Amino acid sequence: MLRRNAAENGVADRITAVASSMETLDAAEESFDLIWSEKASS
Repeated sequence: MLRRNAAENGVADRITAVASSMETLDAAEESFDLIWSEKASS
């Protein structure tokens, strides 16, 4: 849904959608400007 909405709104070239566990996110330090999480609990 995110990718479709981004394409419909002309911003698909400016975002990258990643579905991953927050605990095992394989990314370099400071490689994201924003991380959005919904319905997450511990």
